[in-house]
Parts: sequence; C-alpha cells; structure tokens
Amino acid sequence: SRTELPSSLSREVMAKPLVITTKWSAKASPADAETSLIYFQMMEEIDRVLDAAGDRLDRVTGYDKLATDEQFLKDGMHTEEYMRSVKDRTAQAAALAEKTNNPDARIEWKEDSGSTGCTQYTELAARCATAALIDAVRITLATRRPSFVLARPPTHHAIGDAAKARLNTPPNTPWGFCHVAGIATALANNIAPTGGRLRAVVLDWDVHPGNGTEDTFWEDGEVLHVNLFQDQIWPNQNGGGHGVAAHVGAGAGRGANRNF
Repeated sequence: SRTELPSSLSREVMAKPLVITTKWSAKASPADAETSLIYFQMMEEIDRVLDAAGDRLDRVTGYDKLATDEQFLKDGMHTEEYMRSVKDRTAQAAALAEKTNNPDARIEWKEDSGSTGCTQYTELAARCATAALIDAVRITLATRRPSFVLARPPTHHAIGDAAKARLNTPPNTPWGFCHVAGIATALANNIAPTGGRLRAVVLDWDVHPGNGTEDTFWEDGEVLHVNLFQDQIWPNQNGGGHGVAAHVGAGAGRGANRNF
C-alpha cells in the first residue's frame, strides 16, 4: 500500500525541482585558460544531463539578474572595502582589455595552489551567480521545491569581511577561483537572524574544504557548516590551514563547524 500525502502539502512537495543556469558563467574566467576550459566543459556535461531529464525539471536558462552591493553587504557578509576591491580588479581588467584589444584579457595573482584571476566580465558573472543563489533559496523556502543553480565562479573560498579571515585565508582577495561569498550572501538575504537558534545548514561537498564559508560563520551558532572533502589537500596540504577535524567553531559558533 502507499501512503497519501496530505492534500495541503501535495502540490508543494511534488513540485518539479527548479534548475537555474546563469548567462555569464562562461565569462567567469577565474582560472588560467586551460583550467577554466576544464571547468566549463564539466558544466556543459552537467547541462546535458539536466537537459536529458526533460520535463521532470523546470529549467531557467540565461538567467541574467545581478546581485546588488546592498545584497552583498547584508548582515556583514561583505564589507564596503571588499566590494571596492572587486570593482578595482574589474577596472584593472577592463583597462588591460582595452590596451591589448582583447576583451577577455586576464589579470591574475599568485597563490600557493597556482593562481586566481579575473577579466572585465568576472564580477558580472559573480554577481549573476549570487543573484541566482538568492532567488533559488527564496523560491525553495516559499514553495518547498528543491532548487539547483549551475553557475560560475564558485564561492566557498572567498570571505567578504577581512576581520573574519582565519589561518591562511587572505583578506580582501578572491581565492581559489572564488570572488564573492555567494552562499553566505544567499543565506543572509533570505533567512533572518534567530537570536541563537539554528536557522540554516550549509553542506559543502567538494574536493577542497570551504574555508571562506567556514570563516564567515566561525562564531555564528545559528549556521551549521559541514565540510566534506579530500584529506590533506589545499588549503591544508601542509597541516596548517583549514579542513581540520578539531576546528569546530568558536564562541557562540563552537560546535557548529564540522570537517570530514
């Protein structure tokens, strides 16, 4: 026999999952050309899988809304200083594009794992990806529909407030191909602080630990942050960085950060 869902929930629970693909992902270019191509090809493969699902999914393609500074600044997820640094890099890349007559000209900075960089379009791609995340969370909370955002650049290595940067996370600098703290921004713009009660769980499943998201909520007991990642890998390949089992948060956030 089968159990019938209550009629008041059926429409919400059984609604098709929502999938949002952003317009500017192909222009993110946060990595060198070879690495960026690999990531873009991976996204194309995911997109083909989603297409194969046909009418089992609700697809939104070419999403082009842009997150505003006000949304990035919400609840201190980013500072005005950080947003100025993002705009300064965009201006540098635009100047280089004009000088070289190459619209995709890239500025970059070295890291212990290689390099991260940007073109004049990277900020646009990051704002678009973040806006999609904000909308996806809003829609899921309102309708109970699962939502999936396919977008670049990624988000979990960036931290928008230099005062919260721990260990080897660089302040006011994109890191690990991540330019803004999009996950944190989506949470802040949809779920109000609760005065100490748990309000959200962030499950980060990647080869690398999400140091930026970890730092952002390090002392925030309202957000449970769970990292699943490969052991002894950047940014903790030498044992002195993030991704340590003993790192469980501090202050009000003690116990709300878990690394596996």
